[in-house]
Amino acid sequence: MNILRVHPFLRSELFYPHAGGMARTSVRLTEELARTGDHLVVYPFPDAIGTSTLWDLGGGLSVGVQPTVMWPGWRRLGAWWRKARELRPAPDGVRGRLLDAMTMAALDHVVQEFKPQVIHNHLARRDFPRVYEAVGLRIPLILTHHHYEAGESLESYDRIVFVSHAQLTRLRKSVPLRDESVRVIYNPVAEEFRTGPIPAGPERDGVIFSGALIRRKGIDLVLQAFAMNPRLRTQNLLLCGEGPLDPDLATLVQKGDLKVQLLGRLRKQELAARLAHAKVMVLPSREEGWSGAINEAVCSGTPVVGYATQILELRALLNTEVGIPFDAVRQSPAELADSLMRALDAPLEDESARRRMAGAAREELSGDKYAQGYQEIYHEFLP
Repeated sequence: MNILRVHPFLRSELFYPHAGGMARTSVRLTEELARTGDHLVVYPFPDAIGTSTLWDLGGGLSVGVQPTVMWPGWRRLGAWWRKARELRPAPDGVRGRLLDAMTMAALDHVVQEFKPQVIHNHLARRDFPRVYEAVGLRIPLILTHHHYEAGESLESYDRIVFVSHAQLTRLRKSVPLRDESVRVIYNPVAEEFRTGPIPAGPERDGVIFSGALIRRKGIDLVLQAFAMNPRLRTQNLLLCGEGPLDPDLATLVQKGDLKVQLLGRLRKQELAARLAHAKVMVLPSREEGWSGAINEAVCSGTPVVGYATQILELRALLNTEVGIPFDAVRQSPAELADSLMRALDAPLEDESARRRMAGAAREELSGDKYAQGYQEIYHEFLP
């Protein structure tokens, strides 16, 4: 199939080391689809890229990246200028209208040249449908909805793919969604987390946190839990993620005499090794679309105390225990401390239980299964 992929390019991990989960998984899908032989072109809206290039995905794979803005020539500029003037919301001033006109010209150009059978967008919070509709396209439009909050112009999409059933159920409470238009496909983990050994209990030590060191991820609850529980204070706590600790939390670490190591953002290989040698992972997020870090831990055979919604759904999906759900909105740091102590003493310390959990997760969260799910959706639009 010819698939036009709308997702980050300059903000992907290939160029931008701080890229988030949405960027990683959208690039991963491009890689997986390229391996299956689908014909792909990346249109990296909303980055304003004025030239085409070839995106080397490694392993002999590459895809074309087409301009998101182009000069249509003086004769055609008038037509695109008038279309830009009719956009809602309207462009901001003359410069904004010119940029929108050039964006529409570029999208029209790539469609005419590539003739995609579907267009797949990964940016629920951007106004791509606004440009798509202004150009007058009638190509099936698909969205992968990565975010916790509802995206924009969801009614414009022929299919909306959610990254979990919990996310779909939550957003349905505020946004009308047609049953026939929605699907759920779980994001995969990187191969580094699917291929390593599953260390036995005696080889494991400490508790690991993987994620941004911000309140939304519950880092404050983790440090408070460790500070108030004497047994937890004897455990090593590894913090793998970006961002300096809030001054109050840094003070808590010092006054609480905690055995904390700030490791920063790690390469995949190192993070995979750290996860596989931890006793428990903790990630008590207050909100998530779907946490890749939790998936990585489960694939490493490491039980998780964390985001309740995901723990419960993973438990049902994999038909095995994966950890202890924690609701950061309703539960306290003291309850988190109790949950961590139960996890450290739980049956998942058993080697066979860890291997069973990791095996089920590695099969379910593979790149092959991920790509296959999307190909099935694309083929719904073939004649």
